[in-house]
Amino acid sequence: MNYYALEQREDRGCPLGMLQGELHPRFFLDAKKFSYGTYPWYANPYGRFGEVEKFPEGLCFITSDKLYNFAVRSDSFAYHLISEDFLACIQRAGGSLLDFQRVDVKSRVGKDIAERQYFAAKFPRHDVSIAEDSDLSQFLVKAGSSTKRIKKLAISPKFSDTIFCIKGIDPANDTIFCSEDFYLLAKDMDFKGVEFIRLEDVVWPTLRRI
Repeated sequence: MNYYALEQREDRGCPLGMLQGELHPRFFLDAKKFSYGTYPWYANPYGRFGEVEKFPEGLCFITSDKLYNFAVRSDSFAYHLISEDFLACIQRAGGSLLDFQRVDVKSRVGKDIAERQYFAAKFPRHDVSIAEDSDLSQFLVKAGSSTKRIKKLAISPKFSDTIFCIKGIDPANDTIFCSEDFYLLAKDMDFKGVEFIRLEDVVWPTLRRI
């Protein structure tokens, strides 16, 4: 089966790079004054002993960005914001998420700036040793580092997840990966702000990770 890496694409309402906002339990006018890093979805996103920290209801993403119209973007490696139609595609393709919860998206002054409904989502994260085809993959490992930088990545024929992230790789390579089944559904949905690149065509490390 072919697999794809997801890459950011610039478009209207689809900023490149990290989102200029934070996920809060509700809307605050002075959100920047709060130590958002202490929230469990930032401080302990995947829980202890393998138990995932669940999102509460009522979440609000408060941002300095002017408009959101993208299908999917990450926020500080802890979780992703995904659109309602992207979530529907995951479910139609038979994929699963560790957790997801509806999110309101607002400006710093409380204005709605999203053109679609968003959800905070945690994708399955598989260890690189489980996901990779070791005969075809190549990595660089810096001395003293516990992570691998991808030179070439192929997914094992024994691996069968639909949409996922990979643990144990360099943060610059930490994007979303999907199966061809997901890609075939997604390509007809005209998702904004995302490109699907076959793994054999990815140029590492220049991929603009999602």
